[in-house]
Amino acid sequence: MLVRKEWQLNQADPQEGSVLERILAIRGIHRPDDKERFLQGGLAHLHDPLRLPDMRPALERLSQARRLNEPVLIHGDYDADGLTATALLVNVLRQLGMDIHTYIPDRMTDGYGLSPSSLDFARESGCSLMVTVDCGISNRNEISQIRQMGIDVIVTDHHACPEVLPDTLAVINPHREDSDYPFEGLAGVGVACKLAQAFCQFEQESPLWQSHLDLVALGTVADVVPLLDENRILVRMGLSALNTQPSCGLDALLRVVNLKQREISGQTLGYVLAPRMNAAGRLGRADLALSLLLSSDPRESEQLAVALNELNTQRQKVEGELVEAAVSMIEADPQWMTRPVLIASGDDWHQGVLGIVAARLSEKYARPVIVLSRDGDDYQGSGRSWGRFDLLAALKRSDRYLSQYGGHRKAAGLRLACADLPAFYQVLSEAASELLPAEQARPIMTADVLLSPAEMTEALAEQLKPLAPFGEGNEQPVMMTRELVLDRVQPAGNGRHLRLSLSDLSGHHHFSAIGFGLGDADDWLRVSDRVDVLYHLEINVWQGRQSLQLNIRDIRLSQTGRLIDDRPWEIESTYEQTDDLVQTSRYHQIPVTDLIPDQVEYKAVYQYLSAQFAYQPILVDQSVLALRIARSYRLNLNMFRLARILHVFAEAGLLQLERIDSDRVRICLCEVANRVKLESSPSYLRLQLKGSE
Repeated sequence: MLVRKEWQLNQADPQEGSVLERILAIRGIHRPDDKERFLQGGLAHLHDPLRLPDMRPALERLSQARRLNEPVLIHGDYDADGLTATALLVNVLRQLGMDIHTYIPDRMTDGYGLSPSSLDFARESGCSLMVTVDCGISNRNEISQIRQMGIDVIVTDHHACPEVLPDTLAVINPHREDSDYPFEGLAGVGVACKLAQAFCQFEQESPLWQSHLDLVALGTVADVVPLLDENRILVRMGLSALNTQPSCGLDALLRVVNLKQREISGQTLGYVLAPRMNAAGRLGRADLALSLLLSSDPRESEQLAVALNELNTQRQKVEGELVEAAVSMIEADPQWMTRPVLIASGDDWHQGVLGIVAARLSEKYARPVIVLSRDGDDYQGSGRSWGRFDLLAALKRSDRYLSQYGGHRKAAGLRLACADLPAFYQVLSEAASELLPAEQARPIMTADVLLSPAEMTEALAEQLKPLAPFGEGNEQPVMMTRELVLDRVQPAGNGRHLRLSLSDLSGHHHFSAIGFGLGDADDWLRVSDRVDVLYHLEINVWQGRQSLQLNIRDIRLSQTGRLIDDRPWEIESTYEQTDDLVQTSRYHQIPVTDLIPDQVEYKAVYQYLSAQFAYQPILVDQSVLALRIARSYRLNLNMFRLARILHVFAEAGLLQLERIDSDRVRICLCEVANRVKLESSPSYLRLQLKGSE
């Protein structure tokens, strides 16, 4: 979709003080001690783990197991958070000489949490104590059955608590209503880390848990919990470990993905390591990922890392095939563009990648998407939200058709009978239309600070480094700079990305930039263009040398001061109200000739639509489409003239046209057997007449 993004400056910017102080103020950090903790907080700033509910009885039971050499079962989860939490506890407890066993459920056959397979494994393991990590809070019945086997259970979890907690000796969860813990945002591995921290203190042992903070960092970033408070400290310290003394398994994985010589950041964890951990669980091989995290043998670690990387490649292939199939299904529906939420379903679609497929589709279509796979008489799958839409709230309003569902506003899982899908879709669509009409949604990008070219320095980038690690709740600061000159534009990454050279209007300041995922902007950007940019200010290190680099988030042409270039939808709105070209011209003081398309433009628009979209329906902002066509054919086509052309084509039967607002339209070229004459359009004749006056 060709959709215009709205840019805005953060209204919380005090616009005084240093750039660093302004960004801290935007994040609500004002007091000197809060600034120090945020920028320099270390392990001494961690909260007392004994403030977590049920921590003391858990420690006493673990201590008994250690003293009596009881076998202990760690029940984990198949995602990166659950795997790192499992590895952390296993490593620490084994270092304390304990007999530790592990169980990771299979995503395909067991599903999330404790299952019948969990019960069977616990019964056969001979263990007298089970500790759950990243799961268990919603498994009251299963835990009751395990206790009836004579096995004690300690639950450590970070998910939302049900009204009735499992009846067991300890339920450690910062979300408990009776919790006195000052931070609720811990990941599953964070809760496991607090248990390990407390147990080392309780046993008066050295802080062995500190040797595994790389695992805590990986699991925390992977689970997309807020990188604030304790999470921020744990991830910062874990990144330090990854860059100096990573565990054997993660060291091998960094080598396999060719990142050993690069600085490891939160982005590395989130976009490189975490997907590989999750790929194992998605494809039913979580055991392989756990083995890598636990490995202390370099040769074994290398073999496991290679296998894990190959699994990720396989996951990408499966994901790509499902995205293609889902797109075909969605766009086969003639009304898909009118639907505020989209659903794609199929037989035997791989359950492990449905969530990530839904995420990709929600980005593609700019609306919520649910992807389902048939399982007998049921559909099971995942949904992803878009924008401000609360997916979980929408599911609650249609839950009479759901046998299972859960999640949060951004992502959810669900199960329903195949026969109920049409009725469910109707109710869900009604809820979605009410909560967020997708066709009216427009992406908004917010800049923290407006910088002049003189302020864009390597020194400033260095000053902002302590704001890292970046992630959920602590996003990397976005800067805005206006009126830069484009000196060079070059495609990169097989056309997916752009490399840019920019300068200020005086030519005194020059900048190198990279635009990841902005490859299609090469169609309309031209050397010497004046542009505005949204970007991250970064330090690029290459072959031992460092330099300033702008990581471009978005780019647009600078304003010209002419309404027809800068805000053409306002002119279109006037015309919609008056239906009078002359009156519109006079009101905005624009020559009528600037509002009437010529024959070359009619031809170019049709050729562009045919070549780019054929007979596929598209949702576009005419302002964006006009720029693409104008740059492709070296024309002065503006949005207003494009709108007239599309209207003429619709009247002549060349395309279907639906107006959403003064800028956004849905269009689809029609297949026509015979040559169409534009003279058959009344609007075309009126425009020609006005042009000849």
